[in-house]
Amino acid sequence: MYVSQTSSCEVYACLLRKPRGHISKVVCKVTSIEEARTGLEHEAAIYQLPQLAALRGRQIPDFFGIFSADVRGIRTTCIVLEYGGEALDEDHKLEHQYRPFREATVRAYEALHLVGVYKHWHPEDSTRQVFQRHILMRPNGEPCLVDFTRARKWHDCTQIFVQFDRIEPGQATHMCTELYHVGDLADAWYPAQFTVSNAGKTHDLRYIPANIDLDSDANVQQLLDRPLKKIGVTTIAHAREVLRKGIERYEHDIERRKRRDEFEVKEHSKISPAKLV
Repeated sequence: MYVSQTSSCEVYACLLRKPRGHISKVVCKVTSIEEARTGLEHEAAIYQLPQLAALRGRQIPDFFGIFSADVRGIRTTCIVLEYGGEALDEDHKLEHQYRPFREATVRAYEALHLVGVYKHWHPEDSTRQVFQRHILMRPNGEPCLVDFTRARKWHDCTQIFVQFDRIEPGQATHMCTELYHVGDLADAWYPAQFTVSNAGKTHDLRYIPANIDLDSDANVQQLLDRPLKKIGVTTIAHAREVLRKGIERYEHDIERRKRRDEFEVKEHSKISPAKLV
């Protein structure tokens, strides 16, 4: 069954009959374009890396082989992989999935980096390191990462662990770029900014509780002299009130998000069969 097509490969879902009669659902990636054949050969080599053996069939698909043949006089290459589930897309984004799936996806990327594999290495494009269509949801609700045509082995990761439930750290923390992007897509962190509003105007401020002391006139004055005047705030009393309302809205949203995540962790195991949302 035809599944999808990129600019260089066609992808098919097929049934593979093993010698003893067992039938497995597999995915075949096929191409006759020379550059793409090189990419498939590289991807096959990545899947076969010894350090990924423990991840095959779990965080990444099992690998059944790479095959090449002349088809109507054209050299054609195919890799055969385990069927890993349904792919995320623009209608089913990672950030909208249940908390356990989002966190398991981040941990799957971490597992790759832990053994030195950077999944999508593209030195000329550091802003698009994670593609949601390469994240699948297995029938059991676990993530499966696919497409290693641009993977880089022997990656020395600077910071592997992505901590959930903290204020967004920013890339200045020297977190590995790919892990930062997947953490962002997985909605791992609380927003780094809160919004203040006045007379129909809004302004975003960095949420640093230690730097926003509403009892300190000097602290409030500093915020008044810079961002708050832009939205029409002119007095310390007015600035204090605007800041208080903005912080209260922010903290209310965080508490609501915490309750949502707690519910999803508790209830996720009861969802069967697993499906994208």
